[in-house]
Amino acid sequence: MRCAPLRVRAPITLGPTFGLTLGFAAVLAVFGPAHAQTGAPRTAPPPPPPPAAAPPSPEAAPAPAPAPADNAPIAGAPIAGADALDPDACLALVERDPQEAAEAARRWFRFGGGVPAAVCESLALEAIGALGAAALRLDLAAVSAGSAAAALHQAAAGFWLRDDQPEAALNSAEAGLAMEPGAALLLRDKAEALAALGRGAEALAPLDAVLEEAPQDVSALLLRARLRREAGEPEAALTDAETAARLAPEAPDAWLEAGAAQAALGRKPEAREALLKAVDLDRDGPVGEEARLTLQQMELGGD
Repeated sequence: MRCAPLRVRAPITLGPTFGLTLGFAAVLAVFGPAHAQTGAPRTAPPPPPPPAAAPPSPEAAPAPAPAPADNAPIAGAPIAGADALDPDACLALVERDPQEAAEAARRWFRFGGGVPAAVCESLALEAIGALGAAALRLDLAAVSAGSAAAALHQAAAGFWLRDDQPEAALNSAEAGLAMEPGAALLLRDKAEALAALGRGAEALAPLDAVLEEAPQDVSALLLRARLRREAGEPEAALTDAETAARLAPEAPDAWLEAGAAQAALGRKPEAREALLKAVDLDRDGPVGEEARLTLQQMELGGD
């Protein structure tokens, strides 16, 4: 029996909330407030004027430096208005005009904004629907993010999954796990990517690890329920699905999985009740449609 993709995830929102709680917070905790803005601090006194000196002769004048590449950061270079593009300003600009925010973030990065500027650009790209580009920006930023790198890879994996690119999501998750082995969010993203690639048996081990650390992770419970059912373990699948339904009674996916497991066990009345609950909670959505299809298959004696 075909099953709708899972849509219930633990709260790791990847819009502007991501920028505040996972991106900028993680980055600034490592790099310090100096990376939140470029140029001189707002309250710093102006530097003293340099001593007067005779102008150099034309013969002694150095050759002009070559122009930097378009994406190369310019160390110490000022940028007009850069003191206004701190994390809060970035988030406000993303909400107001994400296209302008992306361009401002690129300028910020070129003039020394570093990882926070890259995170700002990724948020803007996500806001305009360029999820793959946003994910790639985070993965590239992680290279120079130090101890914040795993968090950026995890956010990138989430973007890749939302963009239906599970292979890229798996690569991001594994890159993060190489830095933080056992990180629950990265393990869950790895499991989701493996499941989407049809490698469900491999996804069970990371899910077990996630649920050992976070037994109330509804998304992990539902994914493991589906994989256990597909592996011919409907009793174990039902246990996970019913736990998820208790934790998130308004989640249609939980009732869909519970009904599918009951149907696999031949318990039609219980399956019918759970599947109808899924339909009620998602009448016009894909989970409700999947629940209706499962009901039809069950009534017709299908698998």
